[in-house]
Amino acid sequence: MRWEQVLAWRDLLRNTSVAEAPIDLPEPTLRAAWDIALDAWTETAFDRIALDGLVAYERAAMVSARTVPTAVMEWCAVLLGRGSEVTIKHPRGAPGLVPLLATTAAKVGLPLNLTDQAEALKTQDLVVSMGSDTTVQTIAEALPPETSHVALGHRFSIAWVTGSPSWEAIAQDIALHDSRGCMSPAVVFVQGEQEALEASCHHLVEALDAVGQHWPRGVATPLEHAKTRARSALSHATTGLALQGKTCRVHGLLACHFEPESLPRCPAVIAVEDVRTLASCLTPWKRWLSTVGTNLPVDEPTLIQSGAHRVCGLGDMQRPPLIRMHDGIDWIAATGRRTP
Repeated sequence: MRWEQVLAWRDLLRNTSVAEAPIDLPEPTLRAAWDIALDAWTETAFDRIALDGLVAYERAAMVSARTVPTAVMEWCAVLLGRGSEVTIKHPRGAPGLVPLLATTAAKVGLPLNLTDQAEALKTQDLVVSMGSDTTVQTIAEALPPETSHVALGHRFSIAWVTGSPSWEAIAQDIALHDSRGCMSPAVVFVQGEQEALEASCHHLVEALDAVGQHWPRGVATPLEHAKTRARSALSHATTGLALQGKTCRVHGLLACHFEPESLPRCPAVIAVEDVRTLASCLTPWKRWLSTVGTNLPVDEPTLIQSGAHRVCGLGDMQRPPLIRMHDGIDWIAATGRRTP
């Protein structure tokens, strides 16, 4: 096991500049996501994993997605700590943070490699794939039958609030990764009717603009711009709430128009009567629901029944603990093997 080396890697990463990383996020925003990812790498968590009786896969690979550049970091930490040789397969032409992770890992003697070749996955004992449902299915079909595969396909998350929540906390959950992460709230559901919807939209614009002063927004793609314009038109036509901030847009929508699609710094806000009405909105999409952030822990059983794999406080949606179920998968157990 290499847990001491992983802790040394963590400390090195803490002091590593990300300013030159080829990521479409401004340095302060990427730095925040980077530091938050490292916060979960605690000695206590690593000690618990070291005592779980599992042994390492000799060779393991991570398939990284374009959307959340820090997503592979915790998986690599656990795999390397257990003793695996790890290869990160990144999208062609978009290495992201992978070269930086590999060069810093080498400085503390950790075997972390990088490739953009899908063929490299066929020689691994374990492959963890992140991406769209189509991507992970394609990878699964190409792997040899003896290769263990953990598939992490499309997921979405939402926030559920009532009363006077911390709008700053919600804004931080939205702003991290520019809303592209599976734990980013695609929609903020609020309890009430038109008056609550209108007030919530205005509160959220103000909070997002305040957060945007410290975590600037990154670059949106042409497709994302087109989808944002389309949803703005829908909001204008239905609720009249298509708000433009300095660093964001917020769209008030009717519940019948709910779709679990995140747009960069462009959340939808939907007013519903109560948590049961919210649950009915989520039911058709429960297969893909990941996290619900809320200021109402009393609603947790209903939210879990609606398909949520994790219910947490506002502001913690993008800060999961290292040891947890990840979208229904015991990922710590999935990255090791039982001894024969």
